[in-house]
Amino acid sequence: MKLGPVAAGQTLAVEFAFRCELCPEEYTLTVASHDPDGVWHDWLEDAIAFSVCDSRYTAGVANLRARASFAVVQS
Repeated sequence: MKLGPVAAGQTLAVEFAFRCELCPEEYTLTVASHDPDGVWHDWLEDAIAFSVCDSRYTAGVANLRARASFAVVQS
């Protein structure tokens, strides 16, 4: 996402939305901004900590809502 030039002291608000179905666990979120060439502007390590709670047992980190199917293939 190209935001264009920003004046010193000017503040931009950027919002991200995505389906994030994490399994029950403790998590932290690290956020950063950088140029396409990798030059970074800001980096906030562990900017927020949160817990995901659910009464259902789930192994892993995220519920990918994966599906599987199969078919018999004639050779």
